Amino acid sequence: YESHMGQSDRLGTEGQAWLELTRLPEGDRRIDGCLKDSVAGTYCHGLLANDALRQALLEALWRRRGLAGRPARPAGEPAARAGLPASETPYGQLAGWLRRHLDLPLLYACVGVKP
Repeated sequence: YESHMGQSDRLGTEGQAWLELTRLPEGDRRIDGCLKDSVAGTYCHGLLANDALRQALLEALWRRRGLAGRPARPAGEPAARAGLPASETPYGQLAGWLRRHLDLPLLYACVGVKP
């Protein structure tokens, strides 16, 4: 996972686009993402929240590694969709841990951001 601001350029990376997104209802299309070797990236936020797509991706990776059978499916729904408070979701727990263990005022100062 990587979060950043700015522009990305695929030129010269020897990678290939791996998503064609269609904006509805207008229908205009946009190429997104880059795939190179075993690394894939996209700006399509929430892409892996789609259970069917995520499972298909995991199964493709499973087959690529030559593993038998199928990867295990997680039990139950993700915490965010099960109605849990944000602080109890995995990302909420990670955010809490980071707040407790990082010197956030120093980090903000280093990157020039006001809290």
